[in-house]
Amino acid sequence: MKRFLLSLLVSAFTVISAQAQDLLTKQNGEELQVKVLELTPTEVRYKRTDNPDGPLITVRRSEVFMIRYANGTKEVLSTSQKAPRLSPARPHLPARSCPAMRSRLMRRFT
Repeated sequence: MKRFLLSLLVSAFTVISAQAQDLLTKQNGEELQVKVLELTPTEVRYKRTDNPDGPLITVRRSEVFMIRYANGTKEVLSTSQKAPRLSPARPHLPARSCPAMRSRLMRRFT
C-alpha cells in the first residue's frame, strides 16, 4: 500500500512539473520560462508561466535571441529577418529632357 501511495505521489508530481513551458532567451542572456502565444515579424508576445493569468507581454523580436519550445524544438531569431532596405528608384528621364541623350539618339537614327 505504501508503494502504491508513493508511486501515485511521484506520478502526480511529475504531471504537475511537466506543464508545457517555453524557454525564451534574450540577447542579453536572460532566460525566461514563458508560454509564447504569438510570433510576428517584429514582436514576440508571451505570458510568464509563473503568472499565466497575468498580462500579455510584448517584446521586440530583435531583443530575443532564441526560443526553445515545450516540444523540444528551438527557433533562433536573427536580426537578418528585418525588411530589406530598398534604394529609391531613379526617376525616368525622357530623352528630350537630357541634351546628351537627345544628341546620341539623333546620331543613331540619322
